Amino acid sequence: MVRPQTAATTSLNDEVRIISKLKYLEKIEQKIEEDLEQFVYRRGDKEKKNKKGIRLTKQLIVDSCQCDSLAEVTTIFLRDKNLEFFDEPNPGSKDSFKFEDMVSLECVYASHNLIRDVYGISQITRLSELNLSFNQIQDVSPLQQLKQLTKLYLNRNKIGVIDPLCSLTKLQVLGLFHNEIFNFDQTLDTLTTLGVTYCLKEISIDGNPITSTTKFKNSLLLSIPSLEMLDDERVQELDREVAQQYFEMH
Repeated sequence: MVRPQTAATTSLNDEVRIISKLKYLEKIEQKIEEDLEQFVYRRGDKEKKNKKGIRLTKQLIVDSCQCDSLAEVTTIFLRDKNLEFFDEPNPGSKDSFKFEDMVSLECVYASHNLIRDVYGISQITRLSELNLSFNQIQDVSPLQQLKQLTKLYLNRNKIGVIDPLCSLTKLQVLGLFHNEIFNFDQTLDTLTTLGVTYCLKEISIDGNPITSTTKFKNSLLLSIPSLEMLDDERVQELDREVAQQYFEMH
């Protein structure tokens, strides 16, 4: 939305006030879009619950990246494969393999599946990028083993607590929109640690209970001075000024 160019914008206070009103209107528009999206997503979520997913196999991995052997695999593309179990098959089974055989694997894209348990994925400790958006994940604790991750996408899951992600010291991009994150203080502490002590630069957090008001995102803007992107929008200095004024008025 383009900001109106009027004489009222000559002072910072007036400009901040106009920006705040525009953001409020944009928020209403976004909420309508999210409600429609959520309706569609919930209908799909019900269908997912009734589905029986498949287990990860060596053939599925090789086919997804068109490689002849697991040692050659650098990236796995498993979007929308009805995948529920991302772990090693039982030893001795026909399609048996070990994650340790994938010595070159760095990226896994497994969004839009039925994955609930991420323990198997957590054994691939060389991963630098992981996309598990649009799954059924609740517990992210196993992911704390993935110390090399720089990009992690967990959008559209059922995650309530993100504290274990604090150990991901190389993380630069974190996607968490539309989960069930509700604890304001713990979540802010975790994201602040990742952004101030370590290298987190981009956060997507909208669509969670903690973002039902603007307080949380304003807190992020002030707590992480190096934050560059918030909910897919580049952070401007004016955004931080608006956040500062929010807390001065509240």
